[in-house]
Amino acid sequence: MAALPWLKFFPGDWQRDAALRSCSVAARGLWLEMLMIMHQAEPYGHLVVNGKAIQPAVLARMVGASAKEVRHWLSKLEAAGVFDREGNVIVSRRMVRDERIRRSRADGGKLGGNPALKVIPKDDNKVNHRDRKVNPQKSDVRDQRSETEKGVYRDEHDDWRKDMSGPSSFEQAARLGNGAAANT
Repeated sequence: MAALPWLKFFPGDWQRDAALRSCSVAARGLWLEMLMIMHQAEPYGHLVVNGKAIQPAVLARMVGASAKEVRHWLSKLEAAGVFDREGNVIVSRRMVRDERIRRSRADGGKLGGNPALKVIPKDDNKVNHRDRKVNPQKSDVRDQRSETEKGVYRDEHDDWRKDMSGPSSFEQAARLGNGAAANT
């Protein structure tokens, strides 16, 4: 696996971890350096280089501390239960769990993800697609032509166009010479 360019890190979880907080600042700094190494490792979350466990003397050289200091800090971290061991390999439980979840989600994504959200590719040569579900609801629009185009009237009073085609009440009042209606 190629190393991910990012590390999933939650500062709140780091600060709330009572086991980790019980260790010295120097031990926590070593743990952070170890997390960075485990992020690049294969398998993910294991303190290994080229598949071999990193010994305290090698780790000391990698982080720029003495072997004595590194052994002391490792003993404090292990006593607090900050990490696990698989044989002689130091393992981050959280990184291993997060990687397992990441891989299962990636595998699920390769299968197409949520089938309800799957986009059906459009085939321009087909008018009706067999694999698409038909909406059982019918539209309220039966025909796009207007009632006058279809020649359908309910009765004379329902046709508003007929009322609008004649002169307006203002025009009728002006024709009759009713000045009061014309001035309003």
